[in-house]
Amino acid sequence: MAEPSIVTKWDFLFAWLLIGVERAEGRFSAADTPKGAQAVAVFTDEDLARRALPDDVFDIKVISARDLLMMMPPGYGIVIDPGGEVGVAIEASEALDLVRFTAPFPEGARSQLALWPDLPQAAREAVAHEVAGVEGAGRVWALSYTIDDSPRLGCLVFEASDDAVRDAAADAIVRALAAVEEAGPVEGLEVATVNIVPITDLPDELRAALPDQALLPTT
Repeated sequence: MAEPSIVTKWDFLFAWLLIGVERAEGRFSAADTPKGAQAVAVFTDEDLARRALPDDVFDIKVISARDLLMMMPPGYGIVIDPGGEVGVAIEASEALDLVRFTAPFPEGARSQLALWPDLPQAAREAVAHEVAGVEGAGRVWALSYTIDDSPRLGCLVFEASDDAVRDAAADAIVRALAAVEEAGPVEGLEVATVNIVPITDLPDELRAALPDQALLPTT
């Protein structure tokens, strides 16, 4: 029997999924659950998704699990790979509990910061260059961290003088990382995800613990 590709909550939280969206109503594809509760159907296998979702009714979209959780209708669960050899059901209460883990630093969870020494030099330079071009942006820290028993995560923390600069600096970092990845395979980005976080969103105790060794040169 095949093994499920999503076993732990971390497997799910950092997964990319396929979901059906009804052309007529814009609703997500639904699934039946053993308890008869309402649930959204998502897939990890494209062939299974195409067999389950008639192409005259649904468009198949790619969505991150974290984005899905933030868009979930109240009271809905999630069924992963319904109709497949191995299906996984997430009850509505479990999905609701997972929503807090969509934040980079979930309230009530233990976060442990560390340096990110294997972040490639090309990525460091690209981020530094892009942020330096945003007027009102300040320092950037490159860190890795864990949340409770999570896999290793990447984190780029930045300073911004106001909300407009905050958005521009975050977009600049996204552009920099995308450009590095498009240039070819990148060693050192082997983290479950990279969160881009304004310093004002850091918990106070983590803000006070930011190490100078993690600073990128942005001049």
